[in-house]
Amino acid sequence: MKRNRVFQAIIMVFSSLLIVACASLASDEEKIQNRIETFAQAANEGDWDEMINMFDSNTREKVEAVVAFGNGMLGELSDVDLSFQDLYAFGTTLIPEKMIDVTLDDIKIEDNYATVRTMAEIQEQQARGVIFSLVKEGDDWFIYDIQDE
Repeated sequence: MKRNRVFQAIIMVFSSLLIVACASLASDEEKIQNRIETFAQAANEGDWDEMINMFDSNTREKVEAVVAFGNGMLGELSDVDLSFQDLYAFGTTLIPEKMIDVTLDDIKIEDNYATVRTMAEIQEQQARGVIFSLVKEGDDWFIYDIQDE
């Protein structure tokens, strides 16, 4: 009886580990799609920090440096303690619907780089082609460039 319970416990632990391992084995295409969808969702919610976290480390450092400089200038030009992040978040509250709606058309992966062609509708304007360029860092994909097609 005791032996049976030990065996059941081992099976349960092993099954749990297998489920966790399978969940983390998303394909590169799924990871890329998730990255772009998370970026668009963060943009729609005014979540500046989450948007910045979707970029690769090099781009993230550059964006943070530019924003820090801009925040310093904004502080010098006004007596109000306001940041670009605050302005962006406030701006998204003024738009009743999604600010960005992205549909993925094509994902091309070559080594540690990916190019994703999308159709993006921005602030209810006519949809246009937008290209996301991503780079693989570790086991995940991050945006390093966004361009109009």
